[in-house]
Amino acid sequence: MSEIIPVILSGGSGTRLWPLSRASMPKQFIALAGEQDLFTQTLGRVKDNIFGNPLVVCSHEHRFLVRERCIKAGLHNAEILIEPEGRNTAAAILAAALYIARTKPEATMLVMPSDHFMPKPDEFVTAVKSAAGGTADNIVLFGIKPAKPHTGYGYIQGAGGSSLQKVTKFTEKPNLETALQYLASGNYFWNSGMFFAKAQLLADEMKLHNAAIFAATEKALAAGGEDLGDYVIAREEYKLVPSLAFDIAVMEKTDKAQVLPVDFPWNDLGSWDSLWDISHADENKNVKQGQVITVDTKNTYLRSEGPVLCAVGVDNIIAVAMHDAVLVAPRDRAEEIKHLVEKMKADNQEKLFEHTKSYRPWGYYEVLQDTPEYKAKKLTVWPGKRLSLQKHNFRSEHWVVVSGVATITLDERTFDLKPGESTYVPVGTVHRFGNNGSEPMTIIEVQTGSYFGEDDIIRFEDDFGRVENSEKKRA
Repeated sequence: MSEIIPVILSGGSGTRLWPLSRASMPKQFIALAGEQDLFTQTLGRVKDNIFGNPLVVCSHEHRFLVRERCIKAGLHNAEILIEPEGRNTAAAILAAALYIARTKPEATMLVMPSDHFMPKPDEFVTAVKSAAGGTADNIVLFGIKPAKPHTGYGYIQGAGGSSLQKVTKFTEKPNLETALQYLASGNYFWNSGMFFAKAQLLADEMKLHNAAIFAATEKALAAGGEDLGDYVIAREEYKLVPSLAFDIAVMEKTDKAQVLPVDFPWNDLGSWDSLWDISHADENKNVKQGQVITVDTKNTYLRSEGPVLCAVGVDNIIAVAMHDAVLVAPRDRAEEIKHLVEKMKADNQEKLFEHTKSYRPWGYYEVLQDTPEYKAKKLTVWPGKRLSLQKHNFRSEHWVVVSGVATITLDERTFDLKPGESTYVPVGTVHRFGNNGSEPMTIIEVQTGSYFGEDDIIRFEDDFGRVENSEKKRA
């Protein structure tokens, strides 16, 4: 068996699960089902010894979060391929195939989304081993045997049989009547979005069936380069890649598509209703997560990430409370949340797409309070890391250390602060703090001034090569 390289696609935004899932912290990085987030669960499924080091395709915005989760999962040698912007799955998968084929042309790719729920990883690994024999000259898709007439999934029609079989048709999200027919036929399967193929074969099939995407992606990949240990695809060239789904660009055209029927538990958790399906409900069929109190309530999904959420006399609704937003909707209209998100975008409600936590190469920060008068953050710095040497033109900062020991620089002075100790950074002061200890260090930062944007940063030194971008965000 050739080396199997898991290719984990982590570019989705999960807008149908707003306000929990947002562009800056999409659903794959959130603990939706169980204690681990979906991305970490995905990493756990590819730790079997049949797999090589995974390749994660993600955005600039999520690269440091991806690296942190890989390290926590024990996958220190995972590679990261960064898309400068999303160009749909055809470009992402082809870029991964070309990247792998440069050094391992005989390697097999196992392409898998990062945001699916599969509670029985051993059954998944068994299915991968079964599929491995069919990948010599085929693209093998994992078709989930349908448990019900689902109208939110795409379907694959197989030629018949109980094992590997030729794909005869793809269908996108049928109506209920058609889905019932598919369920009764026995040879239609949910399209899981996971497939298995040689890296070089995938590249060749794209070149054959969509030469424009192949040429533009190949050029963008070649023009890219290494950055902080990751490979970044060239931005200007990647903008020119046609945006198309891989199924449309290749799978609906190739004669090499095979489907392997599998029946392990699977859910793409694409909506609040699907999340209700896999969650534990109480005797009134309510799913309650966080601080939730109910009276005379049934068939309802209730989740709070902050304030106490109370419900009286409601039935069949979704109610989700965050620190900065609340969603209330009938369960049977959960799919329409995407229209709400589109309206918020049209109204330029940008803050509603930002998560309070943002990851950086030195650690992460969480916005605790953001008002016109002040902004409060909690910053956590990894051992051995430090922020850039910088100054601000429009704000001053107050720092209080709550854990670890912070090494502080203020103009020409350098000193340490222990938990409970604090300092003040006036406007225009050149400053930085770092963590020379062996455990994470945390500081509470309160900003005051006339402007609190992340672009009010002028860098003088930086361990991560960001001085040239000093007028941009902390990235």
